Amino acid sequence: MDNRTRLVLGIIQVENLTELFKDNEYKDYIYNHLNPIYYELQRQLSHEQHGQETGRHGHGRTDVVSGGSREASI
Repeated sequence: MDNRTRLVLGIIQVENLTELFKDNEYKDYIYNHLNPIYYELQRQLSHEQHGQETGRHGHGRTDVVSGGSREASI
């Protein structure tokens, strides 16, 4: 199974959990934990798709910016 498929399946799983707990008394608490996971999976999928379109794979370049800090660029 490739990484893109895993990410899509992970997104579906989070959506299923969101639906499963929609009537739960503590759904806000649960959603507060699921949202970061959902958006991180979306972010990774977007990077994966961008990499396929441009022929690049991985995490992108890491450039040194002024002030000595490092910043990932896509």
